[in-house]
Amino acid sequence: MLFKMKTYEMPVKVSDDGKLELPEDLASFLPHNKTVKVIVLIPEEDEDIEEKEWNRLTASEF
Repeated sequence: MLFKMKTYEMPVKVSDDGKLELPEDLASFLPHNKTVKVIVLIPEEDEDIEEKEWNRLTASEF
């Protein structure tokens, strides 16, 4: 079974107790008392280091 889905992308803060704090603008679009699908994307900590190293390496090689 296929479902049509809408997507919204925005930065969301994670509170000190681990809860996602959704912007009020988004909350007005969400259905009340229904389950929604959430995908959370978190940058890997080493990603910035690897990118900086790659940039340094390519700059020195070319």
